Amino acid sequence: MTFLSAISHFLKPTLLDSDDPSVVVRAGKDGGLEPVHPKETGGGKIDLPRELFVKEGTYAFENETYDCSIPGVYRFAKPQVRNAQRIVWDKEEELNNLLFCSLLSVRGNSDDEYPFRQLEREAGNRLLSLTCGPLARFVEQLVKRHGMRTRIVSTHTLQSRNSYNNGHTLLEYQPTGVSSWVAFDVDKKCIFRDGAGSLLDAFGLCREVSEGNPVDVQLLSKASSLDLTNFFERSNGYNYQFLEMNIYGQAGGFRPLIDRICNVPYFSLPEGLCFGCWTDESRDIIQSQYPNARILGAEEFHKKFYE
Repeated sequence: MTFLSAISHFLKPTLLDSDDPSVVVRAGKDGGLEPVHPKETGGGKIDLPRELFVKEGTYAFENETYDCSIPGVYRFAKPQVRNAQRIVWDKEEELNNLLFCSLLSVRGNSDDEYPFRQLEREAGNRLLSLTCGPLARFVEQLVKRHGMRTRIVSTHTLQSRNSYNNGHTLLEYQPTGVSSWVAFDVDKKCIFRDGAGSLLDAFGLCREVSEGNPVDVQLLSKASSLDLTNFFERSNGYNYQFLEMNIYGQAGGFRPLIDRICNVPYFSLPEGLCFGCWTDESRDIIQSQYPNARILGAEEFHKKFYE
């Protein structure tokens, strides 16, 4: 250790104490942030559990007590001391829980290689930075603990390939008591509706896009969900921030992206990829890029995965 680094280390302020009040917010079912103010204890208090999911109740964080009875993502910040992030499960609306779990991450890739257990630990203290595939897998494992029926489905472009956005990964879930699937975009925090207002699964989304029909991209979160400083291509260090800002930084920026990356659906099965294609032309495009994939016609694909 050099003399300057030793002095710097010695002078570094401690992170064990702070006179600053804590700042606590709740991200609710619309993704918006609501302040949560400390309350009078009025009885025994329970320290905030270490687990990511906590029961609705009243908890103590850094010597202050907070009402955490409303479902949502609670973010606790004691300046210079520590942060904490917890989820209170919504027992009434399953879609809200997909949103809450997806709000544990912003779009980036610095955490893409971490295993599930490490991601779960890190999410208790900070926002994760994940792309669509790793985030979909993470959220799926979280919600399946609570009995939600979900599955991962991907989509692919039929346009000319480029180096950065040729497909997408979504979650589909089956609401309790319903046999149909609903697509949820954990990456963009949104659902999709057709021109009549009906919710779409991934198959229906790709079909509507391929036919040029209107698709309503319904954003469920008002919060920013983009990591502008830690989104690099690992192979060459290229920073994706300008490309991503073109999407997140303009009104309606998601729809042109969906038009590109959601053209045909596919599932990653133990035996390989299985695509659903609309025409001979789309079949030829996919087959040229994935010669070992199984390619089904639209009707057969729908019967296999959606009936």
